[in-house]
Amino acid sequence: MLRLEKQEALQRALRQLPPVYRTVLVLHDMEALENTQIAAMLELREGTVHVRLHRARLYIRRELEKVEEQTRRTETPAVLSKQCRRLTARLSEYLDHRLSGELCEEVEKHLNNCRRCQDLLAGLERSVDQCRRYQHEKADSDCMKRSRELLLKEYQRVLTGIRGE
Repeated sequence: MLRLEKQEALQRALRQLPPVYRTVLVLHDMEALENTQIAAMLELREGTVHVRLHRARLYIRRELEKVEEQTRRTETPAVLSKQCRRLTARLSEYLDHRLSGELCEEVEKHLNNCRRCQDLLAGLERSVDQCRRYQHEKADSDCMKRSRELLLKEYQRVLTGIRGE
């Protein structure tokens, strides 16, 4: 029952996620495409894909944690330190093993001493894992193909509207 509730929360969060973020998240975490492939497909810079993926993961994590908070309360500070804010912006890249050795070590050192950032990373990992599991559980290839086509059409429509074409 809890699993079903989490799947419903994920579906709700995905529907609420703006299309520019949803597209990148679905293509990366559910379709297992690389950032370079996504950038080429959507005609974006790879850095833009990194940023959108990270923002989408943060949003999904927040929405999924709302379900978890109904059963448990965490006592964490509401305000992140300057160092926390700087390093948490890199957590999606850290999860994807895309950080340089030096920056990776800095993030790991910080994580060893910061419970709030450990919780944030754990939430991101759960969100990514749930997105990946969700897609595998719904592995109907025709359905996936139709969903991908609809998602890309929606993205192109939004992009055209933004560009004013």
